[in-house]
Amino acid sequence: QMDRVARWMPSRWRIPHRSMQRWLLSTGRAPTIGQLSARIEGPVLRRLALDGTADLSAGLVRQISRWHASGHLCDRANRFDDLAALDGVRFPLLGIATPDDRVCPIDDARAAVTALIGAEWHPLPAGWGHLDPILGADAPRVVYPRIVQWLRAARQACWRRDM
Repeated sequence: QMDRVARWMPSRWRIPHRSMQRWLLSTGRAPTIGQLSARIEGPVLRRLALDGTADLSAGLVRQISRWHASGHLCDRANRFDDLAALDGVRFPLLGIATPDDRVCPIDDARAAVTALIGAEWHPLPAGWGHLDPILGADAPRVVYPRIVQWLRAARQACWRRDM
């Protein structure tokens, strides 16, 4: 059904997602932000809900609808599979994912990371939501050191190649 609605939307339309999020937050009915996180504390979560959203263009809504309908990342006409195009490409990437991420399920994240040559995988245990690795209260202790370690190793590899 989302695909049908997305196709009917004029291309110049923008869905006022930011205004809707602010209204839902003021009414105490903003469940979507809670689905993205299990570890972000109240004040940070509230700032994210108020300032971390943007209006959605009709084109983006059509694109997301196409992904859901086709079951993979593709262009609007489902002629180009982005994940298949990444297969075998050398690209430094640290993939961080969790089994409780409803936005990007762990199997989808793993597929993107394993398609790339040189990418590394860092799964988190259950209990982490989509935004938690960045904004969760314990992210600086649990996730950030792994990112710093990966960045240092990548920088060292660059220096070795330059010499």
